[in-house]
Amino acid sequence: SRATGKRCLRSQRNGQRIRREGDATLHRLFLIQGGEDRMVRTEQELKELLQQNESVTPALLDELLLHIGSTDPELRDGLIYPQLATYIASESFTIEEANRLFDFLLSGHGLMYRMGTSDATAVLTRSFSALALAELLVMDKSRHVLTQDQLDRLSNYLQTYLKQERDVRGFIDG
Repeated sequence: SRATGKRCLRSQRNGQRIRREGDATLHRLFLIQGGEDRMVRTEQELKELLQQNESVTPALLDELLLHIGSTDPELRDGLIYPQLATYIASESFTIEEANRLFDFLLSGHGLMYRMGTSDATAVLTRSFSALALAELLVMDKSRHVLTQDQLDRLSNYLQTYLKQERDVRGFIDG
């Protein structure tokens, strides 16, 4: 709220609502399921957890995706993306998780996140969502978990992404 100097954003994601609260230095995300808020770790809390080589679970997968565009390069490049890529390539990665990942990455919270804007979080979210989609396609080449409809949808989204994306940075200086 304005009174506390914090901003609150609510949005939908695959039947789940996401609420972001915070200011420029601290963001806390909430997954809202069935009318109940489930607090998600801050970036610092997630970083500390991942530095302990925590195994990826379905709940942790959601958090990795919610922070995929972090402006913290250690968290994004050194922890989130490698964990995500390793998990996608693992035998424990299920078809259900592939579908959740696919849906998230093609949503307005992934590949098309705030398309047309050049703020760091939006640019990084879009570029790292594209990288995660590449990992998903590599895995699908051998395991065939995506349907032809999903692959067609992905093709359409990628064409739109390539037409609309103007900021192709994969990293942000400073």
